[in-house]
Amino acid sequence: MIAAVWRKGPFGNRVAAGVLAGVAALVVAMAGLGSWIGLSRVVPDHLESDREAARERGEVWRWLAERTPPQAGVLAFNGGALYLRAGRRYYALRAPTSYYYRDDSDGLLRWLREAPRHARQSGLSFVVLGDGDYWNDLSPELNRSLRASLDRDPRLQTVYSAGRYRVYRIALH
Repeated sequence: MIAAVWRKGPFGNRVAAGVLAGVAALVVAMAGLGSWIGLSRVVPDHLESDREAARERGEVWRWLAERTPPQAGVLAFNGGALYLRAGRRYYALRAPTSYYYRDDSDGLLRWLREAPRHARQSGLSFVVLGDGDYWNDLSPELNRSLRASLDRDPRLQTVYSAGRYRVYRIALH
């Protein structure tokens, strides 16, 4: 259609067809550039980050398997894999959905800061938490705030750290 207008139409239509063709070419070029950037930089960086996180989680699971009693219970975000890799019973650290429905990230953060209480009530001995466990739920600054508050919590003692993951022992008193 653009070619037909370009060959036969009045000058004004040819200008409009030229502008439209230029915009279409720009859109195609931008889509190509975006795809190239995504495939050459973003995807490889994301995959490398995932590999690094998996390696760090593996270190945590090995540490738990080697250094905790077989009957130890662990509060963790990714508990199923922890059970399979470390052989420890776990309780999945999942927040009530009401925080998500209300978009209440401050309430969610308050709930997560009570992880030691949740763990103790469930008879667990350890808490495992990674920086990215709640990246969908909390902003980066709230994730940092959660980590800092758990690091300072007197109910927890950091017993192992692997990259972005920490293992806390829950104080008995």
